[in-house]
Amino acid sequence: MRPCDLEKEREIVFHALPAGQADRALILLEGLEGLGVAMGPDGSRLMVRYHICEYTLEGLETALASQGFHLDNSLLSKLRRALAYFCESVQRRNVAAN
Repeated sequence: MRPCDLEKEREIVFHALPAGQADRALILLEGLEGLGVAMGPDGSRLMVRYHICEYTLEGLETALASQGFHLDNSLLSKLRRALAYFCESVQRRNVAAN
């Protein structure tokens, strides 16, 4: 496994309501060390960059949901999310086994 395989760039997609969720989440996530975060092109998503030994998409999204943020729950978003969660989980287990 190449080291760059552990560096991830993902998007967190928010539900359209309530408005302004991505802006509020951006402010919240900007304070986390080792996490790069930027507003996506349409204002309803954030682009995040991280190393999977420090963060996971599942962990970030779970933390946001616990703070009252509403993620997009379209079928496509659910499928993308599930695939990312699974892949990152496998990679973290592989890193821990080495």
